[in-house]
Amino acid sequence: MIDLNLIIKIIGDNINLVSLATGIFAGETLILTLATIISSTNTSLIWRVLVFAYVGELISEFFFFFLGRTKLIHKLNKIKKFKKGFKKSEKIIDKLVNKNILMTLFYSKFTYGFRTLTVIYLGYKRIPLKKFIRAELIVMALAVSIVVTIGYLVGQGYRIALYIFRSFEIAITITLILLFFYFLLNQKYIKWLNKNG
Repeated sequence: MIDLNLIIKIIGDNINLVSLATGIFAGETLILTLATIISSTNTSLIWRVLVFAYVGELISEFFFFFLGRTKLIHKLNKIKKFKKGFKKSEKIIDKLVNKNILMTLFYSKFTYGFRTLTVIYLGYKRIPLKKFIRAELIVMALAVSIVVTIGYLVGQGYRIALYIFRSFEIAITITLILLFFYFLLNQKYIKWLNKNG
């Protein structure tokens, strides 16, 4: 059986490395989960999650940006199967890029499956490096801050719930009792509606 306290302790002891790896390999969903766990157990470490996840996300983004500039992507674009998918993506991204690279990156961070493709495409289109760095630093700071803040708030909610209920068994018992009363009241309300409706 998995010992949750041991896992939380290992994460807490290696929070810098875990946050960095989460930023590089996993993205916003796992950063949210990590921030929630840390916030509900050791609030003082939340700043480390924010900083190291931010650095990890930047490393990941720059890797894909430079990947977009490689000959590999140019060769893939010549293959018919890839070219068709690339053309569709290109139309969507071009509309956004022409408006604003900052907003393009921001939208892509919160659109599932679109983020990496956008960054590769920006590298492929040879967007100036300074322009990309400036936009990426701002957008990633916003994106990671939003995700970590949500995780922090959710973690604090868990902490409050655990404090109120003291134990999981009490929380489940209260929930079941409330559901039972809701079901009874709902049944009585339906009968009343049938009689008076």
